[in-house]
Amino acid sequence: MRAEEALKYFQIEGAVEQIAPFGLGHINDTYIVRTSEGEYLLQQVNTQVFKKPEVLEQNIARVVQKFPKLFPAQLKTTENRYHLIGQDFCWRMQAFMSDTYSPNEVKCEVETRAVASGYAQMMAAFVTEDASNYELPIPRFHDLNWRLEQLDDAINTNFSNRLEGSKTELEGINSFRWVAEKMDGLIAEGLPLRLCHNDTKTGNILLNKTDKSFAKVIDLDTLGPGYVLNDYGDIMRSLFTIAPENEADHTKIVVRPAHLDVLREEFQSLLTQKLTPIELQTLEFGGLCMTYITAIRFFTDYLNGDVYYKTSFDKENLVRAKNQLRLLELMKDYVD
Repeated sequence: MRAEEALKYFQIEGAVEQIAPFGLGHINDTYIVRTSEGEYLLQQVNTQVFKKPEVLEQNIARVVQKFPKLFPAQLKTTENRYHLIGQDFCWRMQAFMSDTYSPNEVKCEVETRAVASGYAQMMAAFVTEDASNYELPIPRFHDLNWRLEQLDDAINTNFSNRLEGSKTELEGINSFRWVAEKMDGLIAEGLPLRLCHNDTKTGNILLNKTDKSFAKVIDLDTLGPGYVLNDYGDIMRSLFTIAPENEADHTKIVVRPAHLDVLREEFQSLLTQKLTPIELQTLEFGGLCMTYITAIRFFTDYLNGDVYYKTSFDKENLVRAKNQLRLLELMKDYVD
């Protein structure tokens, strides 16, 4: 189904004047829709990745109704649902907030504080939720052991014959397998499952253009049960350096301690009384977990022939994996 056809099923206002691609998402395709009455974002969900669209509908419907101030207004279909779901397609729409922006590259501490505040507010609200009422749209999404199993399968298969030229990266990934063992230990000690966003990079927050303050949290595809340390860890990973994930010059990946301090301060001020001691003590270990998972996923996709993440140049997923490994090496000195 094309975007023009999908629009007919949503309750939008005004005559459609323009439909254009928007953003640079790895997985889904997004379009800005301009009408005579306003602007909207229309998104085509990648059903090869999100194979259970009904889970998205149930999860997102629940949170946007319970916590409407945290998220942009979601448009409903003519059938009063948040997703238009067919046999091989899934579409959704939300209001486009033209007075906001998404800080894919957080450049100042004001932005860092706003990003941290937004996600901390979301986590504080989610603490009251029973995670068992939600289902992960991608099973075992942040399961480190499963990601390592996928990597081992990719190594054994070597589908694209890329293993021989990437032994250094494989050695780097293997040197951090202890992270998975530590995570297993924390779960055994009682680390609680919470409702989590599960994709808390800085680009999934909207800030107000006027003063760079927090506006909304976006991209709820991965919403579901998880661990707070993983949500914190992905924010930490995003803030650790200003370099993009596909930066070709790895020397540009440098530490920004002041931004990490702001992140820590904001979470402590909003969540110290809401999280358990084991959660509070392991937040920054989450940085290692999420950076390690991301390195594994990029490297696995590279070995498999770039079938999951969109790429724009040759060996981009290998570059991404290398950069995450460099982040891991730098980050371990900042984690107790």
